[in-house]
Amino acid sequence: MINRLLIRIKVLQVLYNYYQVKHIGIPGAIGLLRYALDQSYNLYLYLTGLPYDLKEAAAFRLAKEEDKFGKDESVVKLLNHIIDNPVTQVIGSDLDYIQAREQAFTPNHSVEDFIKKLLNTLIDQREELLQINWDNFDEVKKAWRAFYGEHILQSDLFADILEETDTFRNDDIAIVFTFVTKVYNGLSEKKAYSEQLRPPYASEDDEDFGPTLLEHAIVHGEEYRELLSKYFKNWDKERVSEIDYIILQLAVSEAIKFPTIDTSIILNEYLNLAHYYSSEISHTFINGILHELFTDLKNEGKILGN
Repeated sequence: MINRLLIRIKVLQVLYNYYQVKHIGIPGAIGLLRYALDQSYNLYLYLTGLPYDLKEAAAFRLAKEEDKFGKDESVVKLLNHIIDNPVTQVIGSDLDYIQAREQAFTPNHSVEDFIKKLLNTLIDQREELLQINWDNFDEVKKAWRAFYGEHILQSDLFADILEETDTFRNDDIAIVFTFVTKVYNGLSEKKAYSEQLRPPYASEDDEDFGPTLLEHAIVHGEEYRELLSKYFKNWDKERVSEIDYIILQLAVSEAIKFPTIDTSIILNEYLNLAHYYSSEISHTFINGILHELFTDLKNEGKILGN
């Protein structure tokens, strides 16, 4: 689940933190990186189980609704569907997943309030949602997948909650969301839910990639910054922002430490980071620097690839 894109983002965040917080040291920085990546996977575990949270919230709401004089039958009907449907059955029957999820993410009052608001939103849409055949697995799976796109991905409230719980989670939603969507695209009633989720890393190489890149970037930081400054030409190196230096530093670190990775991939990845974390002017500046530097490094035999 934790892919190279997410790893690069976390390495960028931790390296920036390393230069801001003095005396953190390389072991501390690597520990912080592993923690941040673990938190990303924990977010994945949490998000994949949101229908289960809504099931519990719906059960509580249903008890209150049943006690009302003149209860709304459409609300009762929808709440029963949210509580008992093929997807919540698959999730709720996998006790290993439920336990792992509870250990990974402890809800606070803000999260609980968010779940209640989500439930209220679904109740407000009950006329549309009651058109779904809640006994049909594929139809219900499609409905839950749409629910994520409509109510989670673009939710400023949920983004704020994540930032409150951990500052390293605030850029995770879009990436983690793509993997949550993949779970629901391929969801089956015939396999345990935990068996349908992705492991934290696809390979040992992916697991080692982030710490190796971060350590190399720190150890060779001054050397690479001095090298990069020679390509600034009409740019005053004192005016280059710290985030731009870090993006360039990581790009050259990756190219040299992992010389078989295609430089076009490295260039595109770090230009995307520049687009997100820096300015349009910086994007152009970084593009020009890396193109020229990578060409020279290839000619010197220090990196391979295209």
